[in-house]
Amino acid sequence: MQATQAQSIVPIPLSPAFLHLSDHPRYRIACPVWGDGAVTIGSLHSSSVQVAYETDPTQWDAACWWEITSPDNVHLVFRNAATGDYLTYTPAKDWTTYVRLVLSQQLTEQAHWTVGTASGSLVFHYAATDANYFMEMGSDKMVSTSVSSGTSPYVRFLLYDENGNAITLPAATPLLSYADHVALNSRLLTFDTQSSTFFSSVATLADATAEFSFQTADDATYRLELTDTLTGEPQTRLTPDLNGQTRALTLFRNDEAVVKSRIAFTALPIVNLSVSGNFANDYTPATLRLDDGSQPSLATLAASVRQRGATARNYPKQSLNVRLLDQQGESLDTTLLGIREDDKWILDAMAIDRIRMRNRICFDLWNEISRTPYSTDYDNRNGTEGQFVELFLNGNYYGIYCLTDRINRKLLDLKKPVVNADTTSVTIRGVLYKSNSWDNTDLRLSSLKPSQPMDTLAWNNWELQTPDEFPSATTWQPLVDLYQFCSSSASAFDASVDQWFYTSNVIDFHLLVLAANLIDNGNKNLFLSTPNLTKGHRYLITPWDMDTSLGGYYDGRFHSGTYDNTAIADMRINKNMPFSALWDNNTNHYRSTMAERWLDIRNKAFSQDSINAKLERYARLFTRSGAWQREVSRWSAGTPVSSDLLTEIAHIEQWYAGRLQQMDDYFKPLVLGIGGVQESDQQDDLIWTLDGRLLGKDKGQKLPHGVYIINKRKVVR
Repeated sequence: MQATQAQSIVPIPLSPAFLHLSDHPRYRIACPVWGDGAVTIGSLHSSSVQVAYETDPTQWDAACWWEITSPDNVHLVFRNAATGDYLTYTPAKDWTTYVRLVLSQQLTEQAHWTVGTASGSLVFHYAATDANYFMEMGSDKMVSTSVSSGTSPYVRFLLYDENGNAITLPAATPLLSYADHVALNSRLLTFDTQSSTFFSSVATLADATAEFSFQTADDATYRLELTDTLTGEPQTRLTPDLNGQTRALTLFRNDEAVVKSRIAFTALPIVNLSVSGNFANDYTPATLRLDDGSQPSLATLAASVRQRGATARNYPKQSLNVRLLDQQGESLDTTLLGIREDDKWILDAMAIDRIRMRNRICFDLWNEISRTPYSTDYDNRNGTEGQFVELFLNGNYYGIYCLTDRINRKLLDLKKPVVNADTTSVTIRGVLYKSNSWDNTDLRLSSLKPSQPMDTLAWNNWELQTPDEFPSATTWQPLVDLYQFCSSSASAFDASVDQWFYTSNVIDFHLLVLAANLIDNGNKNLFLSTPNLTKGHRYLITPWDMDTSLGGYYDGRFHSGTYDNTAIADMRINKNMPFSALWDNNTNHYRSTMAERWLDIRNKAFSQDSINAKLERYARLFTRSGAWQREVSRWSAGTPVSSDLLTEIAHIEQWYAGRLQQMDDYFKPLVLGIGGVQESDQQDDLIWTLDGRLLGKDKGQKLPHGVYIINKRKVVR
């Protein structure tokens, strides 16, 4: 097929195989803009900097030579011939001795460099950060790293062998220089410029013949051949066991092999996102393509993208808000990954969570136990749904993300405001408020700062989600009314609480926070909503941002068997309204009702088997895809992440077993009617379940853990 010449990104990424580095044991690294010279050990060449540049040929001793290898045929490793030190990236800076480039005796991920070519020279960059840090010649003959496009002359190097010959740059540049729009079985492949690797999702792959298509720049005859990486044997079929594996791609031109690349297969869907411009604070034009393993892949969609989060902004792995647009730039409702139809989506980076799944697991739990108490178009769902994906951002691999829908008006069926006929006033109906801080969000009037303006989308650390087009005192007044109610006397609170909250919803949220140890949730990180204020003001609670669950912490510090384990009674939620009043007043038998609810769900959604199954299912998905290895390689330098995922999961399962015991010890004595019943006090009588089923005579038989009625009294077994 004919096409215009494929445009290569500068610098063009290369496979080290093109450099034939195995032909010589060691090399001299020179930067031509500084004259012929050698990168060397500063302390061995009368320099105070760690990595220096020596231009005197008479001083080119062993410290000026480097053993250059490629352990994975993707990255380069530089080891000094005199000291054994590795050139290693570091995020730290010491302006007198080093800047993001140090010498290390340890071979770590930070010692792996990507190689590329620009303007006839080689460039080396460490790309597992939020930007590409290129090896660079700096002032005072310091060799360091800096952010660069790769076009600066100070990041261009040549390699010389011991015979003085420069390594010849490959005539065959990467596959994309010959062909673009490369597709496998009608699905466009995603190309990662950092590793020079194509990616394909096989999430729904069945046994199929591998058929490639692409566009070329001339009339020659081309074909792509898939081969086994180890044996070199041609692979003509795709099978489900390709998940997580890499295969070689060879491009033949007129039956001559001219270039090799790689293709990786993942069981996760792939999101390919291209953003033009800075998206840190403002929505920026973008395009999105989704490959979920189906045929063909989703067409490229217009979108706009903005970085999201508060604490999350401190990490280089960025969470993103995505808005889908039609060709006219208007909102476009689309179903992604079978979740639901909407125009607003989240790509959650989960950067503080070492296992990248805590928030998703907690929402899975919540969706099992809590539904909206009124009918909606989405099966009464009261939480997000999401699927894990691998994200590529502007051609660079960005790791494991969770693509989720949002808590919004459409999901919760909140009624739109009515603009009155005179167009000068608005009737507010459905409202949705989101809490962003512990400050001010305890529902007591004493927590508020009444002087804060109410004509904005943010007020007293609440965010107006719906109706966001009408920020005003009228829109915030329903929340003020809720504060006033929660500040009323105990008797008034008890008498009217059912007009303001759904008790079952409050109990389920309360238990979720306690059982999952959600130390950053309660009055913070939740939504309050009511569907139609003209018909009542009962508020529904919906959780949010649960990365700190299951022993985690806001900065990811706890791991390897050491986790946060705040005592049940000391959890912050117990001290805030409305939870504190319901508990302290024991409103409508709140304590015993909550205890009985716990004894029910702890055998179902919150059972040890249920939690283990969720942790292990996602862990298998990550590891068999090869995605976890890529995640660790990409982000171990900038975010907390566990290199041994399965071991970390096992530690968390053990932690949860202890949490279950704490919950049982706390709630069992609170079940209404248990009193001090002992096994020795029970008569050989009938056993009934709480829902009225007769199980037979009590003869000491082993029963599933739960609450039973024996001899007309409730008994916990």
